[in-house]
Amino acid sequence: MSAFRARLLLWPAGVVLGIVAESVAFGWNDPVHWIPDLTVGWTFIGCGLVAAARWPDNASGRLMVGMGFAWFLGNFAGVDSTVVRWLAGSAIFVHRGLLVHLLLAYPAARLPGRLERAAAAAGYAAAFIAPVWRNDVATIVLAALLLAVIGRGYLRSVGRTRRARLLALGAAAGLGVVLVVGSVARLVSGAAAGGPALLAYEIVLVAVGAGLFVGLLTTPWERTDVADLVVEMGEARSGTLPGELSRALGDPSLEVGYWVADTGAFVDAEGRTLDLPEADAGRSVTVVRKGEDPVAATIARRWRIRVSWRRSRPRLISRRRTPGFR
Repeated sequence: MSAFRARLLLWPAGVVLGIVAESVAFGWNDPVHWIPDLTVGWTFIGCGLVAAARWPDNASGRLMVGMGFAWFLGNFAGVDSTVVRWLAGSAIFVHRGLLVHLLLAYPAARLPGRLERAAAAAGYAAAFIAPVWRNDVATIVLAALLLAVIGRGYLRSVGRTRRARLLALGAAAGLGVVLVVGSVARLVSGAAAGGPALLAYEIVLVAVGAGLFVGLLTTPWERTDVADLVVEMGEARSGTLPGELSRALGDPSLEVGYWVADTGAFVDAEGRTLDLPEADAGRSVTVVRKGEDPVAATIARRWRIRVSWRRSRPRLISRRRTPGFR
C-alpha cells in the first residue's frame, strides 16, 4: 500500500476512533467533556495528515498523527474487557511521549543531539510507565526538564531553525505552565482540581497542535540558505565554519572545501586536499561559484540546500573579511 493511500485511510480511521472513544468514555449527553477531548485528537490527526502529505520527508506530521491517535487510547480504560481496560490504562500517557519527541525535534522531527535523544527516550519511558505522569511532583520535574532542554536547543540553533525552535519553546512553555499549575492545584485541593486542570490542558494542546502546524505552513523549513547560516554563525559563534554548519544541519559527516587556484584543488580548514566524491545516493556535493570560478564546496548527505550566491555574495565577502571568521 502506498503512503498516499495509507494517509487517505487514516482520515476515516481517525474520525471513527474519535467518535467511538468519546461514546465509550463520556457518552453524548456530556458535551462539556467530550467536545474538548475530541477536538484535541482530531486537531492533531488532521493537522498531522495534512503536514505529512505536504512534507513527506518531515516526520513532524507523522508524530502529530500518532499523538492524535494515542490521545484517544485512554478513553477505553473504563470498558468491561479486562485486557482492553489494562491496555488503555497503560497507554493513557503515550501521547505525551510523542508530544515530547515532537517538541524536542521540531521543525524537522530529527532529534539534533545526544541530550535531545536522551530526553526523548526519557519521555517515552515516562509515557509507557503510567504512574510517572500520574505523580504530580514527577510531572512538575519533567515539565521543567523538557523546557530546559528545548530552551538549550533554541539557544544553540541558527537561522530559520532558530525561529522554528522559538515556536517549539513557546509550546513547551505553555504546556509546562498548564502541567505545573494543574499539578500544584491537585496537590493543594485534591481531586476537585482535576476537571479544570484537564480542560486547561486540552485547550493548550489544541493551541500547540494548531500552532506547530501553522509554523510548518508559513515557513519553508525544507530549504536552508547556507549563506544565512554562515552569516549568523559568523556574527555570534566561535569555531570553524565546517563544524558550525555540521551542527546546524545535523550532519556530522559534512565537509567544507575552499578553492585554491594555484593548485587547482579544494582544501579543508587544515589545508589538506579535499577530493570531491562522485555523485551517489548518499552524498551530495554543492559548489559555490563566483561567476564561473569555484569558491567553495560542501560535501554532505543528500540535503535540500539552497545557495543564493548572487544575493549572498556581499554578506559572505563581508564576513570573510572579519577577524576570526573561518
